[in-house]
Amino acid sequence: MADVIEITDAQRKILKDVDRTKLIELCNEGDGWGIRYASSYTAIGFHVDYIANFVSVVTDEDSKGGLFDNDGKPVKSLKGVWNLTFIRSLCADIGADTKPGDSKMGRGFSAREYGTSIIKRLEEIDA
Repeated sequence: MADVIEITDAQRKILKDVDRTKLIELCNEGDGWGIRYASSYTAIGFHVDYIANFVSVVTDEDSKGGLFDNDGKPVKSLKGVWNLTFIRSLCADIGADTKPGDSKMGRGFSAREYGTSIIKRLEEIDA
């Protein structure tokens, strides 16, 4: 008999309206550096209240290579969601394994591992 995959009500609530295809695309990007508008996550189907937990102001002092707007011009700060923080938190919040991503050196490597864990968890939940 196969193991029963548990999903909590809190995990169900996070994933309720999420477009799985778009979430998998996000997970496959491996973006550990991007700072995105909150609306890019709500467009996937995440509730605005969940995304609000991740919105912050990032300054150029927080960034290794500086911050740039959509036109490539340097800026002093950006308000948005740091993708690595979001993807790591989502991984933990839905019960996916964070250890592979936590063990990596480098934001891109970590993001890819968290994304892989999220996809595996979605497959377990949706099976």
